[in-house]
Amino acid sequence: MITSDFLANFFKNTPSVQQYIVAYSGGVDSHVLLKAMADYAQRHSIKLTALHVNHGLSPHSNQWQQHCESVCQQLGVPLHVEKIHETITSGIETGARHARYQIFERYLNQATALLLAHHQEDQAETVLFRLLRGTGVAGLSGIPKIRQHGAGMIMRPLLDLPKKALEDYASEKAIQWVEDESNQSLGFSRNFLRHKIFPELKKRWPSVSAQFSKTAKLCEDAHCLLEDLADIDYRTMIIDDDVLCLLTLSKLNQNRQVNVLRYWFKQLKLPALSHQKLTQLIQTVVDAPSDKNLVFQYHALGEVHRFNQQLYFVKKCPAISTDFNERWVVSMVFQSEILGGLSAKKVVGRGLRIQEGDVVEVRVRQGGERCKLLGDKHTRSLKYLLQTWQIPPWRRQTLPLIYINSQLAGIADLAVVEKFAAGADERGYVIAWSAFF
Repeated sequence: MITSDFLANFFKNTPSVQQYIVAYSGGVDSHVLLKAMADYAQRHSIKLTALHVNHGLSPHSNQWQQHCESVCQQLGVPLHVEKIHETITSGIETGARHARYQIFERYLNQATALLLAHHQEDQAETVLFRLLRGTGVAGLSGIPKIRQHGAGMIMRPLLDLPKKALEDYASEKAIQWVEDESNQSLGFSRNFLRHKIFPELKKRWPSVSAQFSKTAKLCEDAHCLLEDLADIDYRTMIIDDDVLCLLTLSKLNQNRQVNVLRYWFKQLKLPALSHQKLTQLIQTVVDAPSDKNLVFQYHALGEVHRFNQQLYFVKKCPAISTDFNERWVVSMVFQSEILGGLSAKKVVGRGLRIQEGDVVEVRVRQGGERCKLLGDKHTRSLKYLLQTWQIPPWRRQTLPLIYINSQLAGIADLAVVEKFAAGADERGYVIAWSAFF
């Protein structure tokens, strides 16, 4: 039964939450959750609000909104209404969900939780739907009870309860709700499963929804173990956030390589690659001959590069012209979306000698640059220096070069040209560079 004690038991491990927001559509499931939470909030003196998203997809959308406003007024629960004015261009189900979750994120902070009314049958439909599309244990874990979303959390207190428990509660409390006519359309895959497939499955296996829910829990446990293993492997090979040691990675079997690469991209907050794409990445980049510097396209967000037995993720950034040339007042921080940030600290006896009246500029490679660095006996090409320093090829064009009075004086924070080096008793500027990548 859905009681205050039932909800208190669910929330006992989330003491940081100070405000709950019920996502309220006006349908029976969300109405049951709202009513139960209103009783719980009154008993426990917690802050509760409701959020209704008017998608505008039905001719009845405004009537549903008015119904939600009336119910919340009766329950004494403040209601926020959000209307979606943009046209949904992707599939209706996916587009509406994406728009809805964007709105949810705006309402969440570290002290808030948004509550959704998914139940056991929703979980079963999700697991079967993902299974039919082809998925691994992460997908078969189904809908999580609690997960991070933006700065706050999304919770589903009713997820383990069968639909009948919600219907019984609605009957007992004489709840009235609205019906979304789109829920009957068999053109939507989930509706097809709900109205055609699960009724037949329940005739043969009455507890089918509970069994799917059990499967989801077992897959969630398996997924947690894979995450733990991935974290162990990841820690043995991570060099920097965007760099993995390829020699360590190559010692793992392919299954563990797929697992740790998926985990690495997750740490970088990138959208997941399919198992097929991860396998392709391993075959074309990881398993290639050691003398190859290779590139793998990662959606439209960037590239995975192999260089010097290391694996890099390189974010996509705007192209930069070789004519890039900007003045820099060294008392201020230089900022560029592509080159990153440069700052200069006053010291004595080292760094760049910059005198009053000098014109300081930040440029990028054009090709053919040569210089004699402090402590070097010979004049060398910039190309040779970058190769010697093992600067990855894709980073060489975005390496900031510091010019003084139109002459190359420094290479980012890597080197100072001898002619512009501060003497033992001279004031100099030590450069610090925070790269875009």
